[in-house]
Amino acid sequence: VRLSVDLDTSGIPAGALSVSYDGMRRELEAAKSSVKEQIDSANKLSIEKAAVEKDLADLKERYARDQKTAQEAQAQSNQTIATEKAAAAKIKASDDERISTLNAQLETSQKQVNSKQAELNSKQAELGTTQVALNGANRERITNGSVFQSERNGNNVEIFFVSYGGEPIWNNQDGVGDRLLGYAHSKQAFQLREGNGQVFTRDPWGGVLKSATIVYRYNRTGPLRWIEGKQHAWVSFEGW
Repeated sequence: VRLSVDLDTSGIPAGALSVSYDGMRRELEAAKSSVKEQIDSANKLSIEKAAVEKDLADLKERYARDQKTAQEAQAQSNQTIATEKAAAAKIKASDDERISTLNAQLETSQKQVNSKQAELNSKQAELGTTQVALNGANRERITNGSVFQSERNGNNVEIFFVSYGGEPIWNNQDGVGDRLLGYAHSKQAFQLREGNGQVFTRDPWGGVLKSATIVYRYNRTGPLRWIEGKQHAWVSFEGW
């Protein structure tokens, strides 16, 4: 800074003028220094302000980015939860339907079991009645006469009583008597069952395990013999 001053110094002593000039110069230098310091301070504050503003902008940008990430994560979490809830609900509905179906099947099976049990009880009662008849009223028939009889090669066979599934057979139903007499003469083992080509042709008690009883003797004066067995058992006539 340059300062140019025109002064009228004609009436001022030379020494006083010099002192006044030096003081003014010092004041001017001090003012210049103060202004420079203020300018430097202002520049420094401006730089610091710019840095703070940049940091603030960075923080705002990072906050916005983090907020967006958090919102996206929350949305994804909500979607995952909704999907899992829907899947769980679907599985539960399927399980409930399956349980309902199984309960219905169980109820149906129980009814079938009860029905079969009632049928079994009825058949057992019939079997008991047949056994009583065999031990009582039919004893005379066994003693006095045979149901089926044949003689081959001098060997006589008499069959006095045949029962299958608790049902007595008193006549040659579908050749039952002929087949039994054939097995009695041949001593060949046979199976107690019904069906084509089997000893018995009729199933008196479908779906239930049955038993058979055959009372016979050889050569008219021999001892009475018994064949007893459950359905599908293999048996044979014994003795002459």
